Amino acid sequence: MELIADLQTSARHAQAAIFSPDGGELITVGQDPEVKVWTMPGFELVRSMEGHDKSVNCAAFTSDGGTLVTGSTDRTVCVWDYREGTLLRTHKGHTNTVAAVKVSPDGRWAASASYDGSVRLWPLEDDGESVVLKGHKRNVISVEFVDGGAVLASAGIGGEILLWDVENGEMIGALEGHTTAAGSLQLDPSGEGLWSLGYDGRILVHSLTNRSVEWEIEVAEERPFMMCLSSDGSRLGLTYSGGAAVYSTEPYERIGAATTKVKGMYGVAFSPDGGLLAAASADGKARVWRVGG
Repeated sequence: MELIADLQTSARHAQAAIFSPDGGELITVGQDPEVKVWTMPGFELVRSMEGHDKSVNCAAFTSDGGTLVTGSTDRTVCVWDYREGTLLRTHKGHTNTVAAVKVSPDGRWAASASYDGSVRLWPLEDDGESVVLKGHKRNVISVEFVDGGAVLASAGIGGEILLWDVENGEMIGALEGHTTAAGSLQLDPSGEGLWSLGYDGRILVHSLTNRSVEWEIEVAEERPFMMCLSSDGSRLGLTYSGGAAVYSTEPYERIGAATTKVKGMYGVAFSPDGGLLAAASADGKARVWRVGG
């Protein structure tokens, strides 16, 4: 892995770094209220979008790249016109930190996970009321749409991954296997499997058809935190205490790694073409590597 950008994006912890769907920009969020946009390949700061009052922890795009959704420690979910850089609306309802957001494939819904133990579904096209999903006993820290967006998966403190019917908000099942928190959920591009990274040091690949664990990986790195899949599913990116790594998925082999002096490594994302990996860290930086292999 070749380091090509080392950006001071926040005064303190950087929480997430994601690429725009066209691969032309990098978006970073962290422990300040701004959402920052950096050009590529020059990595120059071109704008900061303001709307939150506290740390911004997560961000997600609609598939067309026109809308950005962010979640914050201020307990809100913000919806932005990304191309104009303007705030469209601020959703309120959570009573604690918003830890994760995702957008449904059809762009109808934004899902948010919160430390208040709930998941909420927000309509993206209007100011309508959210659908509140309650079933977790403690912090919820990851969400992912599956089954073409008809089902939402959510995970957090505790080993269960809960499944929800998006249209009616009812819990329709659970996936088991982790012994502690599942900090990251990723849908396999095939649509048939859900990958989960647990703080127990294991990656599980769950069959969405029979709701069982099809594949289990013991993570070699110490204290894995978050993961991502490339758009074609051929690579997996991982952050852990003191670094980031890239694996091929078939076979599962490490093809690159980078160590850092900082121990807190957080949100991680591939560029749309899978050639770059970005990660946010506790020193307020977002790092971008060119991935070999």
